[in-house]
Amino acid sequence: KLHSANTKYDLTLIQPLSTLDSFQPNDLTQIVHGIINDICVKDFAQDFYLKLFKVEDVSSLQPFLTASKFFFKQIIYSDLSRQQALEDLNKLNVSTNKATIVVDAVISRSSEIKSALVENLSSISKNVLKDFDWKLEVTVSSDKISSMKRPVLLLKLYLEEDDKKKKEILLELTKADFDLLLQNMNDINEVVKKFKF
Repeated sequence: KLHSANTKYDLTLIQPLSTLDSFQPNDLTQIVHGIINDICVKDFAQDFYLKLFKVEDVSSLQPFLTASKFFFKQIIYSDLSRQQALEDLNKLNVSTNKATIVVDAVISRSSEIKSALVENLSSISKNVLKDFDWKLEVTVSSDKISSMKRPVLLLKLYLEEDDKKKKEILLELTKADFDLLLQNMNDINEVVKKFKF
């Protein structure tokens, strides 16, 4: 089992990493830093790969590039030690000296990669929660049922959009809905904690 596989993913996704072993050390350093640049720079020039690999189309490189980017991110997501990352690459048939080049490059630029991943995660939504208000109501009866005693949470969210427009959202949550919301928020909090510097 790989250390980087603490999240569920298909291991065939990273099998192309064995290609790392076929590069000369100087080329490998340039390739790894290029892939890290691709992770960190939004509009990374794909012609870098065309020149480096001397190919006319990047699509032939996609399995290798996808595997590399995924694995480099997993090193950061999983907070792997240098030794754990080396062991993973060895298990994927990358020799120790080539694996060392890769892992040292990724670890040396880990804060840069982490920043890019945080920025990528935070750009999912342009809305920012500015404030919230809540009220608990209990429905004691209705015209159809004489006694209900059903608690309902009214949660008002005050959001600010990217263009500074303010927006209000009112949620009406049953106990089950509220429990689900809390669980999701706890899950999100755990992910966010991983990215605190």
